[in-house]
Parts: sequence; structure tokens; C-alpha cells
Amino acid sequence: MSTERVPRVAEVGRLFIIHHAEPPDLDEAKAEIDLYKVLVQRVGRAPMLMVPDKILPPMGQEVRTYYRTATTSDPGVEAMATVVGGLVGLGASIMSSIMTQIFQGQTGIPMRTIRELEEAADWLCKVADVQAKPDEIVAAVAKLRALPT
Repeated sequence: MSTERVPRVAEVGRLFIIHHAEPPDLDEAKAEIDLYKVLVQRVGRAPMLMVPDKILPPMGQEVRTYYRTATTSDPGVEAMATVVGGLVGLGASIMSSIMTQIFQGQTGIPMRTIRELEEAADWLCKVADVQAKPDEIVAAVAKLRALPT
């Protein structure tokens, strides 16, 4: 990372939200997961929502491997949703492929790549102990997206 970026994360109930205004590098991914681990110490294994607004250039293999290890090893995540609604065509396909690579073979973890944020929030509230309402999740993502880049 040429200039250090502060992770764009939020907690809503037990849900950990990661927003990527730009594709993360390994240092940023590690900083995000370090913050997730702080949440886990308080609430146990928690659900996660990833909202990438830009994916090109795609995150590197070392970042994908790090996310896979961090989210599938102990304590892992309770459920995972990735929103690709801001992405179109090839971008959405690339992000779906990346998330499949990260979670390949992890059938014990509810995981979906979803086009609409509202649908992702509803789904997470049904499959995981989020302890928040879908509209609270949508509002938290809006705040993250409003942060300066």
C-alpha cells in the first residue's frame, strides 16, 4: 500500500461490515480482520458483510488467501454476504469469482454474493444472529460510503 488507508468498517449489532472504496491490499485486509477479532472477543464468531464499490484491479491472491484463512479458520465467521450491486457486468462476475475462491468448499458457512444491499441485509438477518434490523445495516453502509476516500 503506497499510502496507508484506514479500514472502512462498522459494527451493527453482531454484524461486522467491511466497505471497500478501493480494492484492499494485504495490510488493509489484515487491519480489517484485526478489528473483526476485537468484535469476536466481545460477541463470539460473528456474521460479516463485505461491500466492494470498486474491484479493479482485483485484490491480489495473497489478499484472497488471507481473507479465506481469517474467515474459515477459528473463530471464522458465522455467515458472509458480499454485495455486488454497485458493480456491473464483468466487475460483478469478477467479485463473485473471488468470493467463490475465498469460500470454496466451506459449505458449513452460509455464504452468498448478492446484488442488492437490502437483500443482503435481509438474508443475513435470517441466517445469522445479527441482532440488528436490515434498515440499520443499510444505514451503516450508507455512512461508510459517505466517508471521504
